[in-house]
Amino acid sequence: MNKTSYSFFFQIILLFCSSHVHAELKPLRVGITAVLIEQNISSNQQLARYIGNKLDLPVETVYRKSYREINEMLGRSEIDIAIVCGYAYVVGRKDYGIELVASPTINGRPFYRSYVIVPAASEDKDFFSMRGKRYAFTDPLSNSGYLVPVFWLTQKGENLDNFFKKYIFTRGHYNSIEAVAMRIVDGASVDGYVWEQAKKIEPRMASMTKVVMESEEYPFTPVVAREKIDKDLKKRILNVLLSMNRDPEGINILRGIGIDGFIKVADDFYNPIREMERKVKAGSETGRHDR
Repeated sequence: MNKTSYSFFFQIILLFCSSHVHAELKPLRVGITAVLIEQNISSNQQLARYIGNKLDLPVETVYRKSYREINEMLGRSEIDIAIVCGYAYVVGRKDYGIELVASPTINGRPFYRSYVIVPAASEDKDFFSMRGKRYAFTDPLSNSGYLVPVFWLTQKGENLDNFFKKYIFTRGHYNSIEAVAMRIVDGASVDGYVWEQAKKIEPRMASMTKVVMESEEYPFTPVVAREKIDKDLKKRILNVLLSMNRDPEGINILRGIGIDGFIKVADDFYNPIREMERKVKAGSETGRHDR
């Protein structure tokens, strides 16, 4: 074989290898929403990059304002993984086959609470003091910021339109905290984790509000994946998350987010949220028939 043939043969090998590497380096697409806390977006972006670096994959972060948008993108396979609320996962699992990857932990436990907050000087004592007042929810697919308080109302035979003078969706737990602090509303239901984080990130704003009621514990916001994601890729992502709290760089990122690690949980871990949704829907149907 002459030098020209060798050169041509070598170029073919390079072209094949380049194409193969390019195919292997398909970006990991990560969905991020500000519903949790907009001020933590940079920390979540660091988390996305960390996962990509550990997997030797480029990363594309996709920002959306609502859980519905993130769920729909997962359903269309436009993103690979995302951090969503437990209720958003329950709905996304049913509608789009979204798969569970892992749950964050705080103090070693994968649970959190919904807080009812009011202005610091308010005399309101609990959620049911909000009758006839202005109230803020975060997102229609938020567990702590919507489903939990609606469940409370359903259990009392009440509904949103009759109970509140006015209610709004702020599209973010921090936005709800700000709305209460600025007295745009008289109260709000927020993620307890976010309110505790706000005390560290924006202590002045958080101090203008106070917690008057806490829910029972619910499963924490999970990392989820699109349906039919490559099983090996999903396993590798899980392994990265599970080992973060043993890696100095990972520990710094976890601290920035305000969690201490991730654990593997099963789908039925989120059954308490499913059961709450079922009771809310049953209560709504009963109320409709009574009218």
